[in-house]
Amino acid sequence: MQQEMSFPAEYEITEIDEDVTHIGRMLHGAVDFVDNSITQSNHPGLQIRCTCRNGENWVGRLFESHAEYNSCDGVYSTPSPTKVCLVYSGTAYLVDVNDPENWQQILFAPLRRVIVLPDQDLLILAGWMDICAINSSGICWQLENLVKDGLVIDTVRDNLIFGHGDGIAIENESDQFVLDLHSGQLLEKKD
Repeated sequence: MQQEMSFPAEYEITEIDEDVTHIGRMLHGAVDFVDNSITQSNHPGLQIRCTCRNGENWVGRLFESHAEYNSCDGVYSTPSPTKVCLVYSGTAYLVDVNDPENWQQILFAPLRRVIVLPDQDLLILAGWMDICAINSSGICWQLENLVKDGLVIDTVRDNLIFGHGDGIAIENESDQFVLDLHSGQLLEKKD
């Protein structure tokens, strides 16, 4: 399991192979992070233990949803030291480690790219057509259907995100865009 811990974190996440049912009883129940938008496997594909600096521990189970989209799978610290972004099988979950039952699924899946920007206090998540940014408060902006297909982030510089749609599914269709990094405002778009 990939771990990208570029931001300060008040927790440690480890992958576990033990029977989560037993561990869950010891730690007051296991938290299931489930993509409710699709039919998934009944068996967790990834089981984790979170050890918080405040002494609390919990376990979580992530279920397979978009098995072919696993290139971003991992644990990502966020600009909030008490929130973690868990990505498994193309689906991303933002979790408050001190209250893991209070989690939220990032609205789009499958996730194709995660960009960690510690100097900007942002975590950028990109799917096929959608993009969002996470700051210390949580999701600070999200744009759906930014491109027709295959969202590609070319570069991030000067507080701007430059990208395009690769048009693979829609032949010869390519969108270019420029976004404000902190607000998500669409500054330029060319079809």
